[in-house]
Amino acid sequence: MTEELQFLFQLEFFVIIFASVCFLSFYVFWVTRRKTKFLQEKLERLERELKVANSSAIGMGQQLIALEKQISQQLLSQPPQAVKSKSLSTLKNKVSNQPDLSNNRLVSKSQQVSQADNRSLTSYDEARQALALGKSIEEVSKDCRLSYAEVSLLQALSKESIISR
Repeated sequence: MTEELQFLFQLEFFVIIFASVCFLSFYVFWVTRRKTKFLQEKLERLERELKVANSSAIGMGQQLIALEKQISQQLLSQPPQAVKSKSLSTLKNKVSNQPDLSNNRLVSKSQQVSQADNRSLTSYDEARQALALGKSIEEVSKDCRLSYAEVSLLQALSKESIISR
């Protein structure tokens, strides 16, 4: 009889362990499923926000294209001497409104700005060439270290300039 009792206790112990393992497995599955659902919803929300940001950047690029066309049409319709005099007067006004800086600081700041402009122009030129070669926006974005929106804008600008030629 003691062997039977011992067997029953062991059986009861294994049943309790088995039930505990089943319960824990179910709980882990339930928690994982809830977390997966939460992350999926968050991913979908972020994708929607990214699409909105990209479409607004592209819209701004299209507006820039339209403004560029308007300006070029206005410049083409004016005599060349009027354009030069307007540009010079605008530059003189901008320079006269600047605070008086020491010559060395002005030169170093100017060099820093021109170097930064050259670096950014180089990456934009590389991106434009890569797009012309048929690379995808994602590849160009990664290779040239530009955002997806910047590359999309470059692509839109390139298409627009090809169409207007």
